[in-house]
Amino acid sequence: MHIQLVFKSYEKLLLQKASNLILFGAERIGRKTSQLLNPSVQYLPTQVEKSTLLKSPHIDKKSREQIELRTYKMCIQIQSIQSQGLLFLDLLKLLKLEGVQLKCKFMVSTKI
Repeated sequence: MHIQLVFKSYEKLLLQKASNLILFGAERIGRKTSQLLNPSVQYLPTQVEKSTLLKSPHIDKKSREQIELRTYKMCIQIQSIQSQGLLFLDLLKLLKLEGVQLKCKFMVSTKI
């Protein structure tokens, strides 16, 4: 079973806390079942969205304010066996990650 987790957040610190929590849980599950999960962490490119706003639309049209919104992304890939993947799925259901969007992909290979 191959698990891919993609985190998105507007704050880098929240993203790091969430990834540390997930990696700690994966490590604990690996110790409990006496097999390694082998997580790999990759930082994805930061998406920057810039916009310009008028401060006063009536009098001074040259007075503007620029705003920048950054979205940080991180990808964690975990390879595990079937029973560990189900334990990890239960762990993900219990976690409350505030300020972080989490997207999960599960890929399972079967023998024909």
